[in-house]
Amino acid sequence: MLLLKVFLIITLICFVKGFQPPWMFMGRPLTGFRQDGIIDSINATEYKSFNQSLDHFSKNGTKWEQRYWKNDEFAKDDKELHFLILGGEYEASSFDIFYEKYPHVKYAKECNATLWLLEHRFYGKSQPLKNLETKNLKYLKSRQALADIAYFIKSQNDALNLINPKWIIFGGGYSGTLGIWFKEIYPDLSVGVVASSAPVNLRLDFYEYMQHIEYLINSYDSECAKNVKDVFKDFTYYLRMGDKSTEIVGNTLK
Repeated sequence: MLLLKVFLIITLICFVKGFQPPWMFMGRPLTGFRQDGIIDSINATEYKSFNQSLDHFSKNGTKWEQRYWKNDEFAKDDKELHFLILGGEYEASSFDIFYEKYPHVKYAKECNATLWLLEHRFYGKSQPLKNLETKNLKYLKSRQALADIAYFIKSQNDALNLINPKWIIFGGGYSGTLGIWFKEIYPDLSVGVVASSAPVNLRLDFYEYMQHIEYLINSYDSECAKNVKDVFKDFTYYLRMGDKSTEIVGNTLK
């Protein structure tokens, strides 16, 4: 246990002193795409919410409030074309449909489309349940999120009396994958999808990601990379000790 503590301390010291992360990480700026100064300058609307089903695949009638945003400043009177931007594994922001340098906002301006943004269940303020206890996470599934999207589109079509709406889905990363799946599962509800950096070859044991992280750390400090690797080896050893493993690891990290 003492050895593990030493390794943890060494790892922390060398990580802080030796590791200087790049400005861009995996295609994203570490400060985030949404700069505070830019966000403050956006003349955006407040979010709205609607009653969404907790479970689309059972007779459970529980409803919850899902957030969405709308930007129709570019739309024509017939409001035929609609761009739906899917929120991903983060809190959604109206910035995503009002910042005019974003490609999809430019497209909406050129095509006279209405922009929509739907926040993903269990992220931001779109919380189906009051807590994240393990028993409640059974509702945090992609197929439920896809059904959320379908219900949202149907609800807006009905509420706005849309005769021949054309919905195009936009997403990036995980939400891009959702967009692709949505088009496959609900082909009649959209005419197309724009998916950026969307993983489609999904695997349970995606070890290549950890290889990439190891490469990045090793690129900046090989000794730090070695220490991190050794610590994880020790953690793996302790976590396999049965009932006492949680107690041992917990006490070590205090």
